[in-house]
Amino acid sequence: MKNALHCHVKAADRGFRLADPPFDEETCEATALAKFDARSARLAATGSCPACLDAPSQHALAAGWLARLDADNASVYPCADDVLHPGAARLDRPTLMALGVQLPITGDDNHDATVTVRYRVTGDPTWHTAPPLFRVRPEAVVGRLVPEQFAGSILDLRPATSYDIELQATDADGAVDQTIMLSGTTRAVPGDPASPNPVAVSDTAGLNAALAAAAPGDVITLADGVYAGPFVLDASGTAANPIVLRGTSMDGTVLDGGDCMSCNVLEVYGSDVHVERLTLRHANRALRFQTAGAVRNVVRRVHAQDTRLGFGSREDQQDFYLCDNVLEGRLVWPHVYFDDGGAHADDDGIAVEGDGHVVCHNQIVGFGDAMKNLQPGARARSTSTATRCSRPTTTGSSSITRRGTSAACGTASRTRSQRSATSRRTAGPPTRCGTSS
Repeated sequence: MKNALHCHVKAADRGFRLADPPFDEETCEATALAKFDARSARLAATGSCPACLDAPSQHALAAGWLARLDADNASVYPCADDVLHPGAARLDRPTLMALGVQLPITGDDNHDATVTVRYRVTGDPTWHTAPPLFRVRPEAVVGRLVPEQFAGSILDLRPATSYDIELQATDADGAVDQTIMLSGTTRAVPGDPASPNPVAVSDTAGLNAALAAAAPGDVITLADGVYAGPFVLDASGTAANPIVLRGTSMDGTVLDGGDCMSCNVLEVYGSDVHVERLTLRHANRALRFQTAGAVRNVVRRVHAQDTRLGFGSREDQQDFYLCDNVLEGRLVWPHVYFDDGGAHADDDGIAVEGDGHVVCHNQIVGFGDAMKNLQPGARARSTSTATRCSRPTTTGSSSITRRGTSAACGTASRTRSQRSATSRRTAGPPTRCGTSS
């Protein structure tokens, strides 16, 4: 019986090659129950397992046996199910201005269901309409297992604000009309420590000492001048009291890598570290966050100059804020991918890995890819950047790239690229970034 195939005839009609002859499913199940009842009768006659022979127990065992039969058969030749069956909706990690929504489903094999979205500020009576969720097509994804789902984003929200979200799932097959409620809160713009500890620095020795002794809440302020690097910061701040490394002015406070072709001007190994208002120059890479899983790091109003790579990352990092920066690489227009056989294709301006990152209002020039998502399956990134002649992964930025494309999404999901100005690139922003919005 376990080799009998559920919906055998329908499966054959759909083009499956079956060795077994067609059969009637109800007759098959009736035969299975007859065998079950016969075995129960034999047990009763011999006095074996009398507690199992009451009617409710027999019914439960029979139902379980048939469910297992159906499951075994359906896993081999599943029948079409055109009725939408919504699962439990969930939200991605929030960003400052967007909330990503995912609704796992089964059924809807004819792809005619819809999921509309409304939202409001919690406590506000006025509802707003968001774009409907997108029906993800797992069959179009190569190399990754993607669950059946609807997914999308609610955009242009306010930071640090709570929202109510209403999903309306409808499907004419089976007359599905289901309301699903969610709530979520956007992230706040990163701020200064709640309990700041000022640390003034005016020379390279003082900077190295301050970095070595850094503790949560330290605000290390650098006087204008040139500081000979490279530099390393090992310590972590906390969510309430980050460590802040801040120059007096973006172009006046300079950390110099000394033309080291294998170095990062600044390496950060902790979480809750803010790097602000200074220049990083003359090295292989301007800055890299070196620890997998680091969270809530910030790069703001930083000028990366004369580096092959801009800002780098490691896997599984979360909730970075990389905004209002200027990154100038070494590629000079006109220079496109085919000029050197792709030798500089991975000269990346901003490369992120993990979930929940915000990359916004950056100007990026002179890189192979202005911005790049490096981690497969990572979710919930908001980007906006201006790029020319390179590739960004952005939300509201300008990419003045020297080659390549403006945004390289890789295999990340829910990557939002909004209001990006791009020019002089080999290719524009991609239209497929996982389930991008």
